[in-house]
Amino acid sequence: MRTTIHRLRTFLEPRGEWVTVTTHGYGLAAPVHVHGAADHGEPLEAPLAGEEPLDEPRGARGEAALAEARVHDRLIRAGEASVPDLARALSLSESTVLRALRRLLGAKKVARSGAARATRYQARAR
Repeated sequence: MRTTIHRLRTFLEPRGEWVTVTTHGYGLAAPVHVHGAADHGEPLEAPLAGEEPLDEPRGARGEAALAEARVHDRLIRAGEASVPDLARALSLSESTVLRALRRLLGAKKVARSGAARATRYQARAR
C-alpha cells in the first residue's frame, strides 16, 4: 500500500500533498471527479471526508509549506541531518520530510551529500 501511495503522490507532483494520512488511513485533500465511469451526463464526485468539495485543497499547500519551513529551519540550526534524524526531531513522517527536502532541493535552499543511508542534507548559505 505504501508503494502505491508513493507512486500516486509522484504521479500527482507537484500536488503530491493532496494524498494525506488520516486517522482512518489515507485520504484526499482535494476533490475527486471521475469522468467516464458512468455516463449519466455529469461526472461523479467523491467529496472529501467530512468536508464539502473545494476548488483548492484546504490546507494541503499550507501544510506542505509549513513542513518545508520546519525542515529548512531545523537544517539551519542543526547544520546537517539525515531524513530519519529530521523526522524524529520534527515529529513528521520520513515521507513528509523527504517530500519537503525534494522541494527545498529544487528551490536550491538545501544541498545533499552522500548516498543511500549516508545521505545528509545541509541548508545552503544565503
